Amino acid sequence: MIYPQDQRISTTMAKKIVLARAIIKKPQLLVLEDPLDHFNEDEAKQIIDFLTDKSNPWALVVVSVNSYWRKNSDEIIHLGKGEIKK
Repeated sequence: MIYPQDQRISTTMAKKIVLARAIIKKPQLLVLEDPLDHFNEDEAKQIIDFLTDKSNPWALVVVSVNSYWRKNSDEIIHLGKGEIKK
């Protein structure tokens, strides 16, 4: 945990830092699990739009209950009862 001036940062700020560190070197693959679950809706949408932008060099695999990911997804895969369903 990061404690600037002996104060704990918020969960959303910590997640922003982790995301920034993950994309700074423009990886080929990003695998994220509920990366925006504590963000407000507008901020989450902006980040999703950025992460899913076709100009980014990465393939993106996201596990999330946030339905906004579907808008910009090329493929949606569901896992149910141990089976992969498209």
